[in-house]
Amino acid sequence: MVKTRDRPSMADAREERGNFALSNAEEERIFVSIRVRPLNERERARHDVSDWECVSTNTIKFKNNGHAEQRPLSMDTYTFDRVFGEKCSTKQVYEE
Repeated sequence: MVKTRDRPSMADAREERGNFALSNAEEERIFVSIRVRPLNERERARHDVSDWECVSTNTIKFKNNGHAEQRPLSMDTYTFDRVFGEKCSTKQVYEE
């Protein structure tokens, strides 16, 4: 005669957690938005320029403004669900 367990095994528990995590991932979606920060007064007084350019409503590009460090081409452009430019107000960011 073989005795069986009344409780699920560790493998069963892992499988259940894995299925639970997968079902949650299918139901949830993270929306990533960023805002290019406007230059502050001190930066404007020094005639600084932003290192980032909003290419579209979901893409920004790093502008190598004379920095010594060169980046690989693959690191120049980043895409998000939504990109807000430096002229966008904080209120607009939270409303959209």
